[in-house]
Amino acid sequence: MGIEPLSPAPGATPDEIVRNFIDAAASARPGHRVAREYLTPEAARTWYPEESETTVISQDFATVTRESGAVEVTANPVGTVDPWGVFTVAPLGTFTRQFALEQVDDEWRITDPPDGLIILEPDFQRLYEETPVYFFDPTYQRLVPDPRYVIAGEGLPTAIVDRLLAGPSGYLSAGVRNALAGARLRSNVSLDGQAAIVDLTGLPAEPSPMLAQASAQLVWTLSRLRNVSIRSVEVRIDGEPVDIADVPDTQTTEHWTAFDPEAVPLGTVGHYVTGGGVHTVASGEAIPGPAGTGQYGLVAATVSIDPASGDPSYLVGVQPQGAVPPCWPARTPAS
Repeated sequence: MGIEPLSPAPGATPDEIVRNFIDAAASARPGHRVAREYLTPEAARTWYPEESETTVISQDFATVTRESGAVEVTANPVGTVDPWGVFTVAPLGTFTRQFALEQVDDEWRITDPPDGLIILEPDFQRLYEETPVYFFDPTYQRLVPDPRYVIAGEGLPTAIVDRLLAGPSGYLSAGVRNALAGARLRSNVSLDGQAAIVDLTGLPAEPSPMLAQASAQLVWTLSRLRNVSIRSVEVRIDGEPVDIADVPDTQTTEHWTAFDPEAVPLGTVGHYVTGGGVHTVASGEAIPGPAGTGQYGLVAATVSIDPASGDPSYLVGVQPQGAVPPCWPARTPAS
């Protein structure tokens, strides 16, 4: 992670400038100072790659210099990461991008950089950390992970809190709730050993369920970072520690176990598949309906648990190849 890119070499060809510009995207330092050195002065002043998506391409990309002097890059696309860290797998096809260059003091420089970064897959895997930010399910009883990709390094805690405050990704937004909606960071997240201090503004300071929920989101999100060890979090609002009954100023996940995203509700009954049907672990009895009797000939199944009651709500099963996969309510709703 500590490997930083090199500045342009004197006398570099247009092809070398473009290739090394792509290599220079692999930097953990804010601002991508070295990558800007490959641009004309005007392009460097107006290039803000952090505000646009990052494109990840295969390592074995090709470059061709056209008669016009432009350099065309062709590669297999891997995916994109938007400014909030949401990764999207690239569709099948070919990534192609042309770079225009001109000479500045007898050295070739790029005049039209992409809006965001173009980064090679090995560099992406080396520099970026996949980590969840947490939002609540609609009942506010459990935290739901929303995976994000963020550049690892000293700025990681601040970057991940920024993404948490920005809200859930598009595919989750309709199904989760954010107690931190409207909040902003007053300053960067600071670290004192393994303790983080998060100072917010835009939230009410008086005790409320929302304040506890917001704290739980922050504590669980920061505690899941891999490259930065955070064991406790002090949440502040406008410089003052939050006041939550029975919770100290310095919070850990132990104070928010009720919202544990990996916990199973008390009273939840396990299930297993045998003889093509789904049975309960507690009694060994088949569940009601054709899924339990073996009518569908299941070889595997997964059950969704209602977080409020611990009862099964939906079941998805796997049938042998050629059969139609079933998806049905695990229990008949009361009439």
